[in-house]
Amino acid sequence: MLPKTGLLVAVLVLACAACNEYVPRAEDDAGVPEIDAGFPLSKKANLKFKGNERIRNDFARALGLDPKDVCKELGAFSCTHLVHQVALGGVEPYFLGLNEPLPFTTVTTPIATERVALAACGNRVDRDLADTDSALIYVGLDIDASGSLTNSNDPAMAAAVDTLYKRALQREPTDNEVSELTGFYAAVEAKSARPARDWAVLSCFAVMTTMEQLFY
Repeated sequence: MLPKTGLLVAVLVLACAACNEYVPRAEDDAGVPEIDAGFPLSKKANLKFKGNERIRNDFARALGLDPKDVCKELGAFSCTHLVHQVALGGVEPYFLGLNEPLPFTTVTTPIATERVALAACGNRVDRDLADTDSALIYVGLDIDASGSLTNSNDPAMAAAVDTLYKRALQREPTDNEVSELTGFYAAVEAKSARPARDWAVLSCFAVMTTMEQLFY
């Protein structure tokens, strides 16, 4: 789990992610604002929340984890298929008699989703930092004895963000997305006792909780 000081800056990560929204251009001849972020636009504009099964499996694939290790409450109970199963769009026919998923997400759905993302990212980062020879995403970060990066402009940070986007969203990040997440390290360092680890966890969290990741 993150130290409490690391959690204080989580909201800033979401602000960083918000910086990457589509930017409208000048209106076209029909008077309709034209939007161009360099990505294809949806023809149907009909997004659906992935739900517990897809979220667990997609997080596991992106972060190189066994699905059962993505998130466990108290180290034993599956976040996606027991504790937060209904909140994440699953069913519970045996104890609750819920044979169909709820028609709408609940007030606790965002919290449950973020819990899963934070746990999964923490698992991936701890494995990468514990065994640098087999690191999957956060490769080659030079961390000193105090838990800080020796170089706040370490190229390994940008490489990690690039790998994260490719694994999680199946695309290369934009220059702005890379600069936002690497530049976020300074805010983490000012608040955290272990800034290198917390930056890695929260940069992962930022990507894994984007609309692009959680909806299809």
